[in-house]
Amino acid sequence: MTRLLRLGAAAVAGIVVGAGASLAVQSGADPEAGPVPGPATPATAAAPTTVTPDPDPGDGTRPSATRAPTVLAWTAGGLPADFAQAARALPETAATTVVAGDPVLVDAVHDAGGARHPSPPPGLVLGLDAIGIDPTTYGPFAARRDRGAVEGLAAGQALVGTTSAAVHGLAPGDRVHLRGGPVVEIVGVVDDRSVAAAELVLPAAGAGAAGVTTPRYLLARPAGAAAPLVTALRALAPEQPLRVRTEGETPYLRSSDAVLPQSRIAATFGSFAFTPTPGARELRPEPAWVDANIVAADVPVLGRVRCHRSLIPALRGALQELADRNLAGLVETYDGCYNPRLVAVGGSISRHAWGAAIDLNFGGNRTGFTSIQDPRLVEVMARWGFASGDGWLVPDPGHFEYVGPPRP
Repeated sequence: MTRLLRLGAAAVAGIVVGAGASLAVQSGADPEAGPVPGPATPATAAAPTTVTPDPDPGDGTRPSATRAPTVLAWTAGGLPADFAQAARALPETAATTVVAGDPVLVDAVHDAGGARHPSPPPGLVLGLDAIGIDPTTYGPFAARRDRGAVEGLAAGQALVGTTSAAVHGLAPGDRVHLRGGPVVEIVGVVDDRSVAAAELVLPAAGAGAAGVTTPRYLLARPAGAAAPLVTALRALAPEQPLRVRTEGETPYLRSSDAVLPQSRIAATFGSFAFTPTPGARELRPEPAWVDANIVAADVPVLGRVRCHRSLIPALRGALQELADRNLAGLVETYDGCYNPRLVAVGGSISRHAWGAAIDLNFGGNRTGFTSIQDPRLVEVMARWGFASGDGWLVPDPGHFEYVGPPRP
């Protein structure tokens, strides 16, 4: 494998900055400051939008000598019913907040003057990653400069993160029409770190009407050091797989924290509207987006694949490395890349719908079962920016999805 090949792959695949730091554990069944960036790339554009996180704001939103790091806890499918109450009662806990999360469908967006946004086109929908928060308890966990916007959030209103605003062209004053739910007005754009890069943020007073009801994760502020709180939280669910993280261990404090949030996937591979299929996982992306972004290409080992054009260089690099190291035999079957569908009926959009994930050796590495993938295959794919689902709370060891540019 030549240095030129590696640099070429990095140049094309390195389109999200600083977002793919962790390849650890997420649920395959449950995927689940400063000025706002410029206009979003149109949905049909082949080139992805680049959104760069702000540098450390120095405003107390990161751990310091005087503040222990915030602790995240989440389980696949939502927190147990009594988990949040038990966490609040721990002597190791100073403050907690629970964040609900569910996908929502957007029928239309109108600006403050009443003009309709071009996306989604009439008859199609946008699928957004939405969270529901208690503004009062969530406010202290947001960046200091965003706390006023968070704590003032009221029914009928919404916030968006900077990436969502850029990718979807959303701005304060826009009115978002939710399918089967309310119309909400965007009242602010906040730093991605304040809202875990969610695409739409609703107050608890309005989240239920929008269908955002599943308690996905808990954030906790330690009363002292973080380590005792981490231990205490893990003890609350001894019989259930639980992920506990602290700031610095994961780019975004949210459930499914080891893979990119949907807003970052959309920034990398483009946003698309689609026609949903009621009662089924299949969806039909707008044809112009597919034509501009999904390509058939020849890659080493696998032969012909159909993926997002921006994924091909990194995929080609990973497979060329396997071939160069005489490890091509580790790939017994290629089981697909582009597959426009949801993770589950009524669930979030699969990374396969962007052509941003690839399945290998799936027959012996099915969802929900222990991995039998060769660790050398997992290691090569990880170096080229593909997270394996082998260690997720609901294992998905045949699945590899994009999380960041190739690493040296």
